[in-house]
Amino acid sequence: MNNSAISGVTNATLTINPTAVTNSGSYTVIVSNQYGAVTSQVAVLDVTVSPIPPTITQHRRTSANLVANNQAFSVSPQGTPPFVYQWYFGTTRLVDDGVTFSGSTNSTLYITNLQTSNSGSYYLTVSNASATGYSNLLAVLTVQYQAPTIGAGGEPVGHHLLEGQSGSLSVLGLGHAAVELPMVSNTGQNDQRLEQRK
Repeated sequence: MNNSAISGVTNATLTINPTAVTNSGSYTVIVSNQYGAVTSQVAVLDVTVSPIPPTITQHRRTSANLVANNQAFSVSPQGTPPFVYQWYFGTTRLVDDGVTFSGSTNSTLYITNLQTSNSGSYYLTVSNASATGYSNLLAVLTVQYQAPTIGAGGEPVGHHLLEGQSGSLSVLGLGHAAVELPMVSNTGQNDQRLEQRK
C-alpha cells in the first residue's frame, strides 16, 4: 500500500474488514515464482466517512429505431455503491412486465419489440446511502416504421410469352405493413396491382 509492504499478506486476495479511512490509498501486488516477478497495475481504494452522492456524467442520448426491433439504455453512475435505480417513461414509473420492459430497476433498461407508442423521453433516478437522489433525462427515443424498399434479387424479371399464354411478374417488397405495388404495362393495358407484405 502506497509503496509499503503489508505484513503477512501473501494471498491472491486482500480482504480489509472492516475498512477505515486510513485504508485509503494505492495498492499493488507483486506476483513471483522461481522464474521472475511481475507487479500489477495500481488499484486505488477510497474509503470515506459518508457515502458520495451519485452522479451521471453521460450526455443525453437521442436514438431512432424501427418498429419490432429492440432497444437498450445503460448508465454507469459515479459515487459510492450500491446504487438503487428506477427508470421512467415520461412521468410513468416503469416496471418489468415480462413483455416490453425489463431492467427497470437496474443500470440497463431493455425495451423489446418496439412500437411507436414507445417513442418519448426516458428518465432515470439513482440513489444510494447518502439519501441524495439523482434524476436526469437519459434518452429520447423515436420509433418509426421502415420505409418500403425492394430487396436484393427482388426486382421483377421480364418474360417472352405467346399471346394467350399466362404469365406473372413478382417483386420482393420489404418494409412494415402492406406495400402496394402497381404493375403497369408499357401499353397501359392489363394493369395489375400486387400487394406484398413484410
